[in-house]
Amino acid sequence: MRTFIAMLQPEVWEELNGDTVTGTLETITRDLNTPVNINERGQTLIVLGYEEWKVRILRQQGGVV
Repeated sequence: MRTFIAMLQPEVWEELNGDTVTGTLETITRDLNTPVNINERGQTLIVLGYEEWKVRILRQQGGVV
């Protein structure tokens, strides 16, 4: 089974919806609908499930969700 995720830089995420929870790589496996702010190897990334990311992108673009 494959799980698709989106990994975004914080600046990009703020344009979609800046709410996140702080977590680790292990945290993201619990609930991919919740955007998780992780700091890994000195990089900050926002990680969420691809489907949730797609819904948020469509909403921002004025599409039907």
